[in-house]
Amino acid sequence: MTTEPNSLAEGPPESTALLPRSFLRSFLLLALDRVGRSYGYELFETVQAQGLITDLAGVYRALRSMQRHGLVTSVWEPSASGPDRRVYALSDEGRRAAAGAARELQGVRDALSTALSRRDADARQAASVSGSAANEALQLMSRGDAEVKTAVRPALPPEGMSDVQGRSA
Repeated sequence: MTTEPNSLAEGPPESTALLPRSFLRSFLLLALDRVGRSYGYELFETVQAQGLITDLAGVYRALRSMQRHGLVTSVWEPSASGPDRRVYALSDEGRRAAAGAARELQGVRDALSTALSRRDADARQAASVSGSAANEALQLMSRGDAEVKTAVRPALPPEGMSDVQGRSA
């Protein structure tokens, strides 16, 4: 009945450290689908280890809500090391909801992946463009002083005239 070992001291994986609380129900459904049966505190540790930011009371509220909606069942079981524990398991409806939660989270993952890929492509393109401009400036500087002045200050007034800043050709 126990979940995979995890250490809260290590903290959640960095890549998932900021998952919003709105994923709590989905994470609980998937956790119960994976382990079969579990008690509230163990589920709390599991979702925290997966990177979900939540509190213990939130997990119990979500489990009660899921039970009211027929997604989980619970029974009290004696504990060898303390008070009895309420153990939760998915109902048939909960297993269907877990499958739906997995599809929904995959859609979220795909949308985030697309958005981040576009951002990375834009950043690479911007770096390439700014790199090209820097290369052009270096090439101009290597051509000689007269050409650099012409390239850098192409808007000098005609010979014998001055501009508003008092520059003359």
